[in-house]
Formats: sequence, structure tokens, C-alpha cells
Amino acid sequence: QAVRITSSDCSPFSWIIYAFSKMPCVSRVNNPEKENSKELDLLLKDIYKTFSKTINILLLGTGESGKTTICKQMKIIHIKGFTEKEKLEKIPFIKQNVHESIISMVTASSVINPPVKIRDGKTKESAEYILRLGAEPPSTWTNEYVQHVKTLWADPDIQTVFQRSNEYQLIDSTQQ
Repeated sequence: QAVRITSSDCSPFSWIIYAFSKMPCVSRVNNPEKENSKELDLLLKDIYKTFSKTINILLLGTGESGKTTICKQMKIIHIKGFTEKEKLEKIPFIKQNVHESIISMVTASSVINPPVKIRDGKTKESAEYILRLGAEPPSTWTNEYVQHVKTLWADPDIQTVFQRSNEYQLIDSTQQ
């Protein structure tokens, strides 16, 4: 393999260095900067491959229109669901949603037009209990709290309020 090096291409001794570097009996001097550069080039190439396959989507919509739900569904379908750690991290949000939903329905029962009157005495007690707690869910879910939520959810009058959720703000994760 013949390589032609002229004096205009390089310094006077470059051809000697070039010739020696091609000889099998002469070991090359390790150049850490060149090795780092090669490693970075490989890393950048891998990053480019990964991100060239990435699609960015901008989801726009009003509150409770399903933007987060789409992201969660994509993760379930394409990334094989959630890890155990991620599931455990969601528990406080689920509890918040349960509380927010039940208090919204109890509050809405008297506000929507025509209002839905809660007729059952036990359900009225549960509604009062939930309203006394306010917007923040209890820090620990006692059996008493859970029973009040179950009583409310099972009541036909609260189910009527749920069916009329288009008349007030109710989070979309509320379901039967």
C-alpha cells in the first residue's frame, strides 16, 4: 500500500512518524485524548440511535380530558406496565382520588339542580362524616373511614349523583 506524503501536506518529519506507525514491530503510543474522543464518539452514536427512534408528542387539553391517561396507557402497552415500586408510589394518589371523588359526589348531591336527596339514615351519617373530614383525605385509612366510603358508594342516591357527573366537576378516574 503506497501512500504519498508531500511536504505541503505535513511537517518534515511527519512521514517518518507515519511510516513507523504502520510498521508492525513498532508499538503505537497510547493517546488518552484520542481514546476518550473515540469513546465519546461511540457514546454519541448510541445516543443518536436511541433518540432518532424517539417520538415527541405534545398533548393539549383541559383538566380531566385524558392527557395523563394516554401516557399511562402507552407505558402499559409499550413498556410492559409499571414496576412494583411505581405501583406503591401511586397508592397515595389513588387514595386522594377516592376521597376527592366521594366528597365531590356528596357535595354535589345538594348543589345540582334538581338536588338529589340522600334518603337513607346510614348514608346521611356517612355523608356527614366525609364532609367533616374536608378536602384532605385522612392520613391513615381506618376501617371506619373505609366503611363510610363503601356505604356512600353503595347508596342508590349517590349512584344517581354519579350518573349526573356531567353537571359538576368529577375526576375521570371515578368509576363503578
